[in-house]
Amino acid sequence: MIQTPPSPGAPSIPDPLEPDAFRDLLGDGRLGQLYDYWESKRPPGGLPARKAIEPSELTRLLPWIYLLEPVEGDVKVRLAGTRIRELFDRELTGQGLVGALPTPWSDNAARSYATVVGQKRGWLTVVESRLHDGRILPYRRLSLPLSSDGVVVDRVLGGVDWDEWLVGSRNFFEVYDEAVSRKRREACCRFL
Repeated sequence: MIQTPPSPGAPSIPDPLEPDAFRDLLGDGRLGQLYDYWESKRPPGGLPARKAIEPSELTRLLPWIYLLEPVEGDVKVRLAGTRIRELFDRELTGQGLVGALPTPWSDNAARSYATVVGQKRGWLTVVESRLHDGRILPYRRLSLPLSSDGVVVDRVLGGVDWDEWLVGSRNFFEVYDEAVSRKRREACCRFL
């Protein structure tokens, strides 16, 4: 299990929503489609296995998808889609999360992944950053548990979504750091 000590001022873990309410937050875009696919692979009373996830069934979503594996004290990125690499301006596949992302991002991500793995929850993070010119940069990340035995989480399937205007200009961290204000919301859902 991923263990992350809470940092000072770290937000608490939100109370879990019922699956239908959680799904409603995702909408009909990429994250909603990923959730629906994951749900279609989930056995009654369990969690889907990594082997149930067929990349050929996700071709439209693959550029925005990631697959993680919990390892001792960290999370290893097994797959990061091409749009994720473009967004963060770095290759994440094969790296540990702690070394791959700047500290505030890796701390928040590790906290959410620890909840997905340890408590078998789906997790949604929404960050809206107001830029100097008044535009809002939305970033959304969905993480869903996978389990070889249907109970113990051994992989995390996820996806990200953002406004396309960002990619191709500067990397996400540069734009995010220049924001004049940020609003962060999180939601989770317990499946077992």
